[in-house]
Amino acid sequence: MFARSSLRYAAFALGLLAAPALGQIPQAVLTDEEADAVMEGEAEPQGQEDTSEGRTAGERLYRTLRDGEIGEQVDERLSGAMTELDADCPAIERYQVFNRSSSFISMKVKCLDRPVYILTVGPVGLGVLSGGDGSIDRIRSGEGEVRILQGAAPPPERTQQDDLRGEFPLRAAAILLGVLILIGLFIIWLWICRQKRVAAWRGLRTEEKDQMLEEAEEVDPHLFYHPDGVWIARGKRGKRRLFQNRHFARAYRDYGIKIMQIR
Repeated sequence: MFARSSLRYAAFALGLLAAPALGQIPQAVLTDEEADAVMEGEAEPQGQEDTSEGRTAGERLYRTLRDGEIGEQVDERLSGAMTELDADCPAIERYQVFNRSSSFISMKVKCLDRPVYILTVGPVGLGVLSGGDGSIDRIRSGEGEVRILQGAAPPPERTQQDDLRGEFPLRAAAILLGVLILIGLFIIWLWICRQKRVAAWRGLRTEEKDQMLEEAEEVDPHLFYHPDGVWIARGKRGKRRLFQNRHFARAYRDYGIKIMQIR
């Protein structure tokens, strides 16, 4: 009872001191029920501002995001926080929450025809705004959900796997081209070596062929092998042809087909 009376008289005295400035008799006297509620922590004196949602737009935005709200309520409070910090933002195109902790929430904000801002809000204060000068990287879909208010969504992020998929056809084509070039060079080298080996047997006269037949061994009918590594085949018309390969010599003897003939 003594505490209630002291609180009531103190409020009355404060009212009297403020009365000359207001030009009227104060009405700040508490009833016994209000005094009991204040003493027990169940209520606040009349006239005290309710700050449960935050005193600033930044605090209200923080509480909204912390409570998991999405959509228009966040849009409205974000706009209020940007205005409160005097951001050069005609209209918000999109935003993204990319960092959360128990004491702050950071988000990227893209305004119409403006570079990206970073807005950090917490449970107390206005918040901190940075960027807007091109120093902040663009909004990337891989860093968090992007809320679109105006315009189109940002392009999806290319992952390392996507990059590898894009590079694979180019790498495969480059490897295939390299292999074909090596095969072509190898074939050219074989052809040059062959030309050098058969150079001594090119343009032989009939007498020289007769001499080679005398020196050669007849392996099969009309198929001869010379000690210098040359095969001589006699065709159906009796013409003699020189080959380096036995199978090519037999093909000429049996079918008259001239493959890799030494001429």
